[in-house]
Amino acid sequence: MLKKKPVDHIIFLMVFLSPLLFRLFLDISYFTQTVKYYGYLGYVVDTTSFHYVISWLFLVPFLFFHILLCRRYSFSSVVAILFLFVSVIPNTSLYAFVPISGRYFFLFFIFWVIFYSLLLRFPDFFTSKNVRVPFFFPFLLFLLVVFIILFISGRYTGFRFWINIYDVYSIRWDQETWNLPLVFNYVIMAASVILPFFFVLFISQRRWVLSCFVFFIVFLNYGIGGQKSVLFSLFSTVLGYLFFSFERTKYFGILFTFIPIVSCLEPIIIGSRNIHVLAIQRGFYIPARITQASYDFFSTHELDLYRQKFMRRFGFDSPYDMSIERILSGLYFNDYQSSANNGLFSDAYSNLGVIGVLIIPVVLVIILKLFDLCSASINAKLFFGVIVSCFIALFSMSFSIALLSNGLIIMMLVLYSVGFSSSPAFKGRLLFISKIIKTSK
Repeated sequence: MLKKKPVDHIIFLMVFLSPLLFRLFLDISYFTQTVKYYGYLGYVVDTTSFHYVISWLFLVPFLFFHILLCRRYSFSSVVAILFLFVSVIPNTSLYAFVPISGRYFFLFFIFWVIFYSLLLRFPDFFTSKNVRVPFFFPFLLFLLVVFIILFISGRYTGFRFWINIYDVYSIRWDQETWNLPLVFNYVIMAASVILPFFFVLFISQRRWVLSCFVFFIVFLNYGIGGQKSVLFSLFSTVLGYLFFSFERTKYFGILFTFIPIVSCLEPIIIGSRNIHVLAIQRGFYIPARITQASYDFFSTHELDLYRQKFMRRFGFDSPYDMSIERILSGLYFNDYQSSANNGLFSDAYSNLGVIGVLIIPVVLVIILKLFDLCSASINAKLFFGVIVSCFIALFSMSFSIALLSNGLIIMMLVLYSVGFSSSPAFKGRLLFISKIIKTSK
């Protein structure tokens, strides 16, 4: 048996400790920048040594969860690792400085322990190897999405090909006046993920004309509503196609650690705070603050029970006249015009309370396991953009909205139809990137 090289031990140690290193530099960023510039919003240092130590001890089991997930090459494992660095750790950092309630922190811990334990222990879904989707079905789904985007673009925008990333609000306001059918809005959201997936799929098959056509449709879709998520999905999909492999997932923690480091160095070197504003504040601490706000509000107010979500379709009325997202934004961020959107623990507690803390992790695991099934036969380089989109949807909104309005269900269908297609074209989908795969491991 070959002995591990010293460098392998160093890499393992760095991967194992990366959540702690990320948390350490995140705390430094909070103390030196967040408190200084956002203290008026409640980002203060109001803690004790006990709470600060507890916030660090919270992370101990997640170090082992992280290592186990890095060894599992699956769709769900990558999403779970992103949850750890974008949701779990920032929440512990915020609690270290603003410990709102011990009960909140305990429920938050229970929520994530249930999620990660079930994800690692729950058996994978499987389907018979003899099951094959008709060869035309993936193309049929692709053509249906393209046809609807072309129809909407032609009917309402005159085939507006939009590339400006700064002037988007005018076309967003324009879209709001159309009163599109619900199914069209659903396809527009789903297309932001589906089209980039087919773009890299056709590239991998050397279908250059089709890939150029899809690239054109992506920008027509962007021209419909000016949603930057359309371009971000394209960017993340191409980036994943070029560089991603499951083997490299273990380095995510190290990459995340560089974010707060750079945010602390940026004001010193070039005198700006872009990384802190965009990544640290908007990406980490605002969602963490919304999580705390959701618990604080609904621990003393009536639970919504998804009556502002899918239950309204069955005739149930919410006890709140204003959307919950605007209520939280107004009470905790002094801005009733914005929406404090959040998913995961916030979604669970605001709708079902303590029961939601026990149930919603199971729902999330089932969703991710279904994605594992649908993507099992496809090379990971092709669906990295789907991974990122799935993570963002579940992280930033209720799971019901993510499934029904953000295109996750139709994306499962697309992945399954491609992965289990009987078409020889899809069986040969790895031809173009086979050399890249060998060198990435």
